Amino acid sequence: MPTTTMFVMSNMSNVGVGAGPAVSSDARSSVRGSALSTAPAPILIVDDEAGIVEFLCYALEEHGYRVATARDGSAALEAIARERPSCVVTDLMMPRLNGWDLTRTLRYEETTSEIPIVAMSAVDPTGAPADAYLRKPFELRDLLRILAGLGINPRRPNGYALDGRSNGSGDQDS
Repeated sequence: MPTTTMFVMSNMSNVGVGAGPAVSSDARSSVRGSALSTAPAPILIVDDEAGIVEFLCYALEEHGYRVATARDGSAALEAIARERPSCVVTDLMMPRLNGWDLTRTLRYEETTSEIPIVAMSAVDPTGAPADAYLRKPFELRDLLRILAGLGINPRRPNGYALDGRSNGSGDQDS
């Protein structure tokens, strides 16, 4: 099995996951505390490759998103039971409960059927019941574009989305 590597370019939106040029169908941040606590529900990243999970956490947090993680579909279902995510970004090829079965389960269950799902995989992900697809390797800007298209917006510490809409927290700039 080929090893997936990450590459970083000077602009964080041009960062990619994979071993080559991005093909797309459509860590941790130093920003902590109040910046992430005022964010809406997290984006749940589900992947068994620790490097990809760490990179996506770091990159998405740097762009203002709150992130949660799971290493496989079973752990993802447990995480979703604890806190409903704003979106699930899942790999399809994982041990235990794979991403194909995870996406089907989420779509079948009434309580999770409306959660946006982004399927990502080195194999063709278009058969999974997802709202959007990313073919690994991909660039961060492709994922950010998809999240914006799904209406998943990052938050600023003042309680406003980066597009200026209030998140209803009542926090505002003085």
